[in-house]
Amino acid sequence: AKPNRQVVCLLGDGAFLMGQIEALWAARRHEAPVLYIVFNNRSFNDTRMRMIANAPRMREAQQDMGSYLGNPDVSFEQAAKAFDVKGATVTKPGELADALKRGVRELKDGRPFVLDVVAERVGPLAESTWYPKYSVAERRTKQV
Repeated sequence: AKPNRQVVCLLGDGAFLMGQIEALWAARRHEAPVLYIVFNNRSFNDTRMRMIANAPRMREAQQDMGSYLGNPDVSFEQAAKAFDVKGATVTKPGELADALKRGVRELKDGRPFVLDVVAERVGPLAESTWYPKYSVAERRTKQV
């Protein structure tokens, strides 16, 4: 609606993974110069905080059913490439300025850019990488 305004989208990895990644398709198709900054701590903090508050047995067992988003660790830079969108991954604070400069160059050329900022998980149960193991392949009775 306002093509002369710079747009920066700040979002968490869970939000991007579970419902916003398709925005890259539209941004690329319509040449929307949007900078997506994904805070990638491989964790759904909102669900973890609700679980800690409302599920005492899970909290006591230190087993968070659905908040750990690692395994596989998603590279949002690589995911952006699937949409022909350039990106960068930042794993150290000193890398951020250069990555932002690369992004701004893409925006000036009318293209979107994804900045995957890998961050530390913090807070209660943040160090937990537990999730309920389930394999569809192991449950198969018919091998194809």
